[in-house]
Amino acid sequence: MIDELQSLSPVNDDAGATTQQTRPSPLSFALWALVGACLGLGAFGIMTIGVVFIVLGVALAAICLNMPRFRNMSAVAAISGLGLPCLYIAWLNRGGPGEVCEQTNSSLHCYEAWNPWPFLAVGLVLIAAGAAAAWLTAKKSQAIG
Repeated sequence: MIDELQSLSPVNDDAGATTQQTRPSPLSFALWALVGACLGLGAFGIMTIGVVFIVLGVALAAICLNMPRFRNMSAVAAISGLGLPCLYIAWLNRGGPGEVCEQTNSSLHCYEAWNPWPFLAVGLVLIAAGAAAAWLTAKKSQAIG
């Protein structure tokens, strides 16, 4: 399986010539996942600091699209990146749904927590969808090459 993923696939460069490209680096996948995570955080926090995350995600996507080494099949990792904020919200609300109280030696702090299960489900589905898209893209590029 690893040997299959490391196979070369034809790619058209900016000049229109077909060149051989190895599989994308883990850095490419990480940057595209960061793009997705920034856009997801921006969507969740649109009424507060979300605009900053959306601008950051769009700027990072523009940088990645302008660099040929990041303009490849690793862009599907943005789908998985969208799932990361969902998992974070699920983690923050892990005591919910309902009122959750935390006691320390000197104080008692209570807050209302959401149901974490929908956020967990959506996050896991998005991460699985991104992984499946990456696998299918790699398989398709192998069939072409």
